[in-house]
Amino acid sequence: MAGKYRSAPPYNPQVDFFKQKNDRPRPHPVRGTLFFILLAIIGALAARVYLMEAYAIPSGSMAPTLLGDHRHAVCPACGHGFDVDGALDADGAPYGRTGLMLHCPLCSTGVPVPKNLLGGDRLMVSKFPARPNRWDVVVFRNPQETDPLSSAPGPNGFFIKRVVGLPGEDLHLLDGHVFVRKQGETDFHIARRADPQENKHWESVARSAWRDIRTVKNPPAEWSFDFGESPENMRPAYDDATLHPYNQFRQGLKHLGTECIQDLRLAGRAENGSGTLAFSTCFATADRLALDLAPGGRLRLTGNGRVLRETALAPGRPVTLELWLLDHEALAFADGRCVLRHAFNLPWKNLLGRPAPPSFPEIIETSGHFSSVSLSAAIPYLAEVGPDPARGGLTRNGAGKIIMADPVTLPDGSGQPQACWFCVGDNSPASTDSRFWNSLHPEVRERMLGGHRFEGLVPEGLMVGRAWGVAWPADEEGAAWKPEFPKMRRVR
Repeated sequence: MAGKYRSAPPYNPQVDFFKQKNDRPRPHPVRGTLFFILLAIIGALAARVYLMEAYAIPSGSMAPTLLGDHRHAVCPACGHGFDVDGALDADGAPYGRTGLMLHCPLCSTGVPVPKNLLGGDRLMVSKFPARPNRWDVVVFRNPQETDPLSSAPGPNGFFIKRVVGLPGEDLHLLDGHVFVRKQGETDFHIARRADPQENKHWESVARSAWRDIRTVKNPPAEWSFDFGESPENMRPAYDDATLHPYNQFRQGLKHLGTECIQDLRLAGRAENGSGTLAFSTCFATADRLALDLAPGGRLRLTGNGRVLRETALAPGRPVTLELWLLDHEALAFADGRCVLRHAFNLPWKNLLGRPAPPSFPEIIETSGHFSSVSLSAAIPYLAEVGPDPARGGLTRNGAGKIIMADPVTLPDGSGQPQACWFCVGDNSPASTDSRFWNSLHPEVRERMLGGHRFEGLVPEGLMVGRAWGVAWPADEEGAAWKPEFPKMRRVR
């Protein structure tokens, strides 16, 4: 065992154990700090180019999903808060109009124009290379030669819109809905926001479409509302061109009024675990759409008296019911959970031959003990704004007959031109987008579209990325440096 272990050296108090064994000079602290700052800058730039970047919302074309410069109004009568377009002229008045009053979208009470001008949302955009899906909110470079609103030359400016048409499809807009025909198909079919096969976040996308237009607290046991017989002072709130309260300063952008509001949501809190929600529809197969909850918990979705779907809920418990008609599909929700759905797959030939549906359903009704009832509508994808017909839009003449037009054909990217998308703003009555662009930047046409004129389409080379979330929403008091933290959210 001798010599196997080396004994420790004797203790010497003169040895400085804190002296470095390596006599090489230390690096200068400032040099090391600068090195790490440089690495952080390089990492931030790389993340901005390849991963994620922030963008400010320039306008209200995506409102209310995303807000540009805007004002937040609160109704003095019912307390409902709503946002409006913040555009002002040089005198500080909305479009030169002094003494202008807003109208509450729920009760039509006059509301003074708020003084505070709030900035637009700051958006984080993911730049992962995956292609966008239908209903994704995307950022892309301006494909036009010159932007008609800002006069900025393309393709330097940025737009934020929602994808409604995909590469390889033909597309039409009809009665406020998007219809597509994929390669190999003969007929068009409706593109549904609530289609789980197209988007796993379908419910968030669908819920973002609703705009509240009426609420009733503690309605009587038998309550109904007739749009045609509504008081004269409330009619403007239900006009199809003024439905979206965000556009109250922009009434010069009214369309011709031939569109209809087919998509509705009626919701109520059934306190006794029973009750009925119903409204009329424009479908010949379901003139009256109803959701009926029996005292025993049986929930039935009916169309024109015929049971379409049914299920069982826990009997006797208070429950919040929602009846949706969205993109030709009826859905039923109980406490926020989708429990029933039925699609009305109307043949394309039948859709083209039917008369124009009414601008609004005639009757909204409830029965039973509801503590509150609310009505919401979705803004249609307009096929015309003012005198301008939309690309791919099918409009109607004075007799309600459809005026045929060519569909939009989206290249699939199998060769030249590149794959292209059709993008529209959520604020359809006040959005310049794929429907109305009529110029194309020469560089985009030659380098990305093979010399073809595909005005209105967004080629793959101009796509920047998907909207990820609002990272810096404006404060309601107008302070740009003070974000409204509760409004930070994912974007669907």
